[in-house]
Amino acid sequence: MPDKSISLFNLEALSVPVAKLIETVSSGIGVLYEPRRIRERAKAEVDAAKIKMKGAIEIQMLATRASYRANAQEARRQRNLEAIIKKASQQLPSEVSNEKVEEDWTAQFLNYAQDIGNEEMQTIWARLLAGEVTHPGSFSLRALNVVRLLQPKDAKTFRRFTDFLWIIDNEFIQVQIPLTTDQLLERNGLSYSAVLHLLTLGLISMHSNLLIKSETGTMTANYHGDEFILSGDRVKRGFEVRILTDVGKELVRLCDRIPVIEYRDAILDFWQRNEIEIKKREVEK
Repeated sequence: MPDKSISLFNLEALSVPVAKLIETVSSGIGVLYEPRRIRERAKAEVDAAKIKMKGAIEIQMLATRASYRANAQEARRQRNLEAIIKKASQQLPSEVSNEKVEEDWTAQFLNYAQDIGNEEMQTIWARLLAGEVTHPGSFSLRALNVVRLLQPKDAKTFRRFTDFLWIIDNEFIQVQIPLTTDQLLERNGLSYSAVLHLLTLGLISMHSNLLIKSETGTMTANYHGDEFILSGDRVKRGFEVRILTDVGKELVRLCDRIPVIEYRDAILDFWQRNEIEIKKREVEK
């Protein structure tokens, strides 16, 4: 068994001055020094052999640890993928498209999803997979890359943000009431700093005055299934809004959105105060 007290660093540090000492005195001592020199050389060779053996053992142990780590990592990744695939299978509809999912998309998905161990995030990745299998092309590679960077807290923030979205002219829009909307969001669990974080993640975009037009003078605004017909000159002008980016529009499909009635009523009241006539469209039975 190699001597564990041997320090490779110390031996290397000592070998230089010892060698220099021997070289310095050898010419003066001559043949009288040879037997001791031979013994010292033999000892050095034994020490070198011990060092080599220790090195070989350390390399073997390192390789063993690396192999164990690799096996453990691959086992974890396999568990993650199997959990996500199982969740995805439970979310598939009865019928899916016959179109094949792009190989590049699948490869990128598996590469990212294999390291997702958080159960909430696994559910999101499962929905991505189920959605893409159902309708190939639903989620871009860019969307996968954005989701890869999301923390569970980020995903919860985005899902909460989608609760406050209207659908106006096929766009997901969060209508702003100056000095009021952010207070409403704060009361309902969405701080202004959290909204700004969604901006840095590339999920939303802010517009100080998005122009909303209607050639007919009316517009349909849908809030979680409730449709309202807006009419009046103001409809052709602008509102301060926040909108989803292209990636945000893809990922909103993954969210279970919940209406916030306080926010809905505040927006309807805001529009009415700005001379917009509002009629609720009754759902045909």
